[in-house]
Amino acid sequence: MSRGQRWRAAGLPAAILLLLPACQGTSSEGDRIAAAEARRAADCAAAVGSLLAVTQRYLDGVGATTASGASQTAPSPSTESAVDQQVEQEQFGRALQDVRGYSSRRGCEPEQFQSELSEGLTGLSAGGPVARAVLLQLQADSDPPARPATPSPLQPGADVAAAVAAAPGGATVQLAAGTFELTDTLALLRGVTLRGAGRDATVLQTGAGGGALLVLTGELVAVQSLTLRRTGEAPGPVLSAAPVAALELTNARIAGARADGDGLGGVGVLMSAGSGGQTGPARRVSLRVTDTEILDNAVAGVVIAGEHRAEFLRTVVERSGQCGVCYLDTSDGVVRDSSFTDNAAGIVAGGNARPKIEASTVTGGEVGIQAIDRAAPDVTGTTVVRAARAAFVWTGAATGRLGGNRCVDVEFGIVAGPSSAPLLGENDCRVARGEQ
Repeated sequence: MSRGQRWRAAGLPAAILLLLPACQGTSSEGDRIAAAEARRAADCAAAVGSLLAVTQRYLDGVGATTASGASQTAPSPSTESAVDQQVEQEQFGRALQDVRGYSSRRGCEPEQFQSELSEGLTGLSAGGPVARAVLLQLQADSDPPARPATPSPLQPGADVAAAVAAAPGGATVQLAAGTFELTDTLALLRGVTLRGAGRDATVLQTGAGGGALLVLTGELVAVQSLTLRRTGEAPGPVLSAAPVAALELTNARIAGARADGDGLGGVGVLMSAGSGGQTGPARRVSLRVTDTEILDNAVAGVVIAGEHRAEFLRTVVERSGQCGVCYLDTSDGVVRDSSFTDNAAGIVAGGNARPKIEASTVTGGEVGIQAIDRAAPDVTGTTVVRAARAAFVWTGAATGRLGGNRCVDVEFGIVAGPSSAPLLGENDCRVARGEQ
């Protein structure tokens, strides 16, 4: 049995067995020292075993096992509810915070403790960037003297994953100008800010199947003044976020998502389906995009699924294969002062989504704005120019409102299917009833 297996096999019963010799009493100083050492070893074994168990539960809850080169499009939802995922995530966070204090209070020898923990982590059933992120974060948190200060700014060629793991929650990891080649997806397990020298100056790029960035924390993650870009021909997204994620993109660029033969994987920013525990008007904004470009993504620029609330301000979305921004399920949010150019459809609302679209412009493509299923978008003050099929298309049982919009160089302005019922205000567009 390997040393890692012995730790995993150890638990409270094993710890009690190790303590039995000390309970039998001894008059020898050597025996008392040996008993103390046995107690300390048992406590340290229990600490390692507990950390390994809670880490495995966390990985199972998130369900993200994006190994290098995989064509997985996003973190897979587990069978647990979002609330269960949140509980596991909080337990994991507390375990990370507690590991240093626990090991020092029990008098564990740091190098031995870390060695056993590292070996145990290799036996967990998760591979690729997530497992490495967990390992790096545990290493940083369990051995602070070996934790160097994050260089400011980080230079191209540096290990960005190690720098992120060493940064405490809420910290900023500054990236210098230049191109950072990521050999694998950068998985974020706690809230940090990645800040570059400008989106034309700092580039994080990768050909890894899981994309450039995978956000697996409910703490706020911010990406500022840099470009995230997918390279190579392997299918996959650029940035994926779990159902509990909170993400801000400011002065950024997201580009190059690739699709496979079935049209999967080509999403620039994917906010995964699931519930973050926030419903109704009071739910938090889980995606905020400001002064950002989202370009050349094979399927969609942004997909907002589940109960995410996404807000876009002064955002540019261009050349998406299906939709520039897709609001699905029960998602909502606001698109304001933004432009969409040469996307198959500029904005699509599906499921029961209820986004507000204000003072924006859609140019080119097949359809400007489309509502399907039971979606109810509220579209005001928006101009659609040169859409090949129609400016606004409402199908299924879609409702919502259209008011104060303009159609320019468009043959068909507002097309409503027989079962749809949008509320029409004053629009500078021709209205037609379409067939289902």
